[in-house]
Amino acid sequence: MKLNYKINLQLTQTSGQTSQPPWKLVNDEYCTVSLINEIPVLLKVSQANLDSFEVNYELLNENQIGDKGSLNIKGNLDVRGHSNVEGNLEVNNGQNINEKMIFDEIAKLYGLNFDLNKFYKFLSKDEKLKSAINFCNGLRLFLAKDYFESIISSISSANNSIIRWTKSIDAISSNWGKVYNFPSGTFYTFPNPKTLSNIYEGEIAEIESNRHINNNDNSGSGNNTNSNDNINSISNNKSNIININNDNINNKYANKENCNELAESYVNNLRSCGLGYRASYIKKASEIFSSKLDPLDISYMKYDEAFETLVKIPGIGPKVADCILLYGYGFMEAFPSDVWIKRIISYLYFDGKDIKVEKIRNFGMDEFKNYAGYTQLYLFHFARKSGLMSKLKPRK
Repeated sequence: MKLNYKINLQLTQTSGQTSQPPWKLVNDEYCTVSLINEIPVLLKVSQANLDSFEVNYELLNENQIGDKGSLNIKGNLDVRGHSNVEGNLEVNNGQNINEKMIFDEIAKLYGLNFDLNKFYKFLSKDEKLKSAINFCNGLRLFLAKDYFESIISSISSANNSIIRWTKSIDAISSNWGKVYNFPSGTFYTFPNPKTLSNIYEGEIAEIESNRHINNNDNSGSGNNTNSNDNINSISNNKSNIININNDNINNKYANKENCNELAESYVNNLRSCGLGYRASYIKKASEIFSSKLDPLDISYMKYDEAFETLVKIPGIGPKVADCILLYGYGFMEAFPSDVWIKRIISYLYFDGKDIKVEKIRNFGMDEFKNYAGYTQLYLFHFARKSGLMSKLKPRK
């Protein structure tokens, strides 16, 4: 399918939006598995120019989910409805998926209903903003295919680099997500809240749990399960956890080097994904979204209610909440504000004065209104690429 929409795919994919990590690049196509009508579809997008992009897809055979080379239908979509496949594509438990569903998913993820040219006219009216157009031409919002993934991505991004948080999210998916083997490669969905809530926070909790299990084994207590169903979800692509008895663990603790070696043997925990202190927040958020709040519920709320709901969750402050609402759910009025946005807005609109982040957020929402989210995205990228960011760094 060739879609005639202005978009810079590479820039959009790599701009650090916290809906998800960049899709896997395979033979010059950005690829990801998305559940459309509960059916796994491998979406593949590529581009030759900014005014259009190509969309291909792959589907799995009903009896071969998870097996390599399990291609049922592979084809090109045409936005007018023409393709090399006629009618609905019937896969998975007799459910139907058709080309319009695939187009609708692509349109949602890349916000194709948003009029970039109209937005550029808005930016052009402000001398402080118009320069961002050339630096960000074709940049679009990159919205979530999984709301829960966008929530965890945003928590992971706090005080973190783009490279590090995207690696962490990819690790979570490959460790505990569902695996699908398409002809183009192996892909993973992001684990659901229940699955992630059952993962240990760190290696110490995992070690202690295994020590408890081994103690029960030594006492002949029979069947043993811990609060996490004895490590309910095991990594898909890492070796099984090494079982070490109680005496062995205590001996290893006596030597720091051996203790580090021991910890590295345990991989069924969040900290093993490089999350650091954020692991505890992700653990708590997963528990909340698995038992008290469905991520889908946020999408039905008004902005203010959604914001207030999110900031009550440990690890989610105003900036992270706005990232979730903008990049995950598409609330265009959100204006994620941190120290960098504060410096940019202060430089452009307040003569460099030291303004509180909360005031910057309110200014952005009031000044840019329904373009607040897009304006924040463009200003941040403009500052990174134009050299303004370096200029605004505090002098040592």
